[in-house]
Amino acid sequence: MKTKSKKLLLLAAAVVIMLSFNSCKKYPDGPLFSLRSATARLVGKWKIVDGIDNDDVKVYLIFKKSGDFTEEVKYGSDNYELDGEWKWGTGKKTVIIEFDESSDESELTVLRLTNSEFWFKDDDDDEYKAEKQ
Repeated sequence: MKTKSKKLLLLAAAVVIMLSFNSCKKYPDGPLFSLRSATARLVGKWKIVDGIDNDDVKVYLIFKKSGDFTEEVKYGSDNYELDGEWKWGTGKKTVIIEFDESSDESELTVLRLTNSEFWFKDDDDDEYKAEKQ
């Protein structure tokens, strides 16, 4: 009987832990749990790998810890850069980008943010997937 009680107690503890982790999930597509902060995961250079219809266009998003932001667009031999600043929106569920050259502001809704994956929706509700470089 003692062994059966221990197994039931362990099973109950495992269910409680799983339910508490599920309620901690910040982004719709995960991760379920991360030891790194959202900022630590976001900072770096990201290449958009899904969501752009033209294979000749390469887009990179660079988030710096200082709050600086750069978007690099490569199309054939042409390269463009847009600089600005980024900050977290409410609850770190969105990333707000303010571009230097204009009064334009973009808000990216984070769908998934891991050390190597950044999935998001833009202002037009288009979805993109990026991989850390």
